[in-house]
Amino acid sequence: MRNFKISSRWKVILLVTLFNLLAEYSLRGINGLIARPELPFFLFLIYFSYFTMIEDLIVRYRLKDYHVIVAAFFFALLFQFLFPQGGVFVPPLTLGINWSVLLFVNLIFWCPIQTVMGLYLANRITPRDWSHSLLSKFDWIICLVVFVFITLGFRFYARNIAQVTPLGIVVMIGLMVATLAIFIKIHPGPEERFLSAPEFKKVRLLDYICIFLIAFFFLSAIFLTGDSTFIYAHPLNRTALQVGIIVSTIVVLIMLIYRLYSRKPIPV
Repeated sequence: MRNFKISSRWKVILLVTLFNLLAEYSLRGINGLIARPELPFFLFLIYFSYFTMIEDLIVRYRLKDYHVIVAAFFFALLFQFLFPQGGVFVPPLTLGINWSVLLFVNLIFWCPIQTVMGLYLANRITPRDWSHSLLSKFDWIICLVVFVFITLGFRFYARNIAQVTPLGIVVMIGLMVATLAIFIKIHPGPEERFLSAPEFKKVRLLDYICIFLIAFFFLSAIFLTGDSTFIYAHPLNRTALQVGIIVSTIVVLIMLIYRLYSRKPIPV
């Protein structure tokens, strides 16, 4: 029984990690996989460590979707701070930051689709065991070390196109501190751990969105591969990115409309 509980946790983390790898290669394409076959391993480590921490926070504090959005936003800022070539420090800059990249990548791609929808899908396939053990402080250190050092390692593969300024660094640190403060302010207390576990309720609309996203990711990775180029530090397929921006924006708008209309949290 103990082994089953542990494996249930890792199934959720593995599934949401694989969903994110598929999302990555919807933009990088099968051509990107062939060109850099070692990259998926490092991307896997990034996402696996990230979702291990997110999963622990969800179970520890019984988080809802909006709590997860704030936590995800913090980790996104941390990633962008450690990997400046990714676009946040690439002109045009205001207060040392490219705000269009920061807000679009985080509020369209990373938080709602890659994190919230990824977690919904993972739990839809293999429901979370809310009684699994929590990470220790040492486990958290290991996850953070993996996340930070793999992210720093990406610098060696990227072109040096960022213009990091002292003001930009201060602004990014300020955003991370503010996001962390908001999360600490709004997340439930540790006593929530002892309340009854939330019941996972499937949502037909979200099921359709997940099926659509998976199909789109596959088709994009295979067929939208004719115009590979560097977008900031990332070797991406331009058409795949353009279509991906439109599709992702529409999906997030549908998620937002559903959330406002139903007044129910998206199960994570």
